[in-house]
Amino acid sequence: MNEEQPHQEKPNTVIIFGYGLLIAATLCLFVPLLPVFVTGGLMLSFTWLMAVTLTFGKSPDHLVHNHMTYIARTISTWSTLSFVLACAAGILVSVKADNSVYNEMLNGRMNGIAYSMQESIDVMMNYIKINMGLMIVAGLMCLVPSAGYIAYRITRGLSNALKGQFIGNPKARF
Repeated sequence: MNEEQPHQEKPNTVIIFGYGLLIAATLCLFVPLLPVFVTGGLMLSFTWLMAVTLTFGKSPDHLVHNHMTYIARTISTWSTLSFVLACAAGILVSVKADNSVYNEMLNGRMNGIAYSMQESIDVMMNYIKINMGLMIVAGLMCLVPSAGYIAYRITRGLSNALKGQFIGNPKARF
């Protein structure tokens, strides 16, 4: 045991495995393919359940309890942050978007005009083209803080885990 670091222990494979799962789940959640995204969501849920389960029966001054508490808090806070930011981005797009192409289509439908599948796709693509700048801003507004938060928490936690060190106040959200 290092005299300068009184709480230093040997890195625990369970802790490293927990951070590995968290990293894998996070990466999957940033891939815009439905099967990969769903896999990431399931992995994140499993990681949270594992972290919460591994805190039972261990004292708060146990290294595994410390890091699993940190991982569980990281996942719950990141999920909440991502949800709130996604809602804010959705509200921004719904309030600021130019809906004129959809309004034209709706007026046509009300006047008995039937649109083919290709015409509907063309209207959607035109809507995206018109509102692309707004969608990029909304996406960045949602993704940048979320990605920054999870990157910071994983880096901080994994760094301490590899050194076998405790995390000060693992229940802190930031």
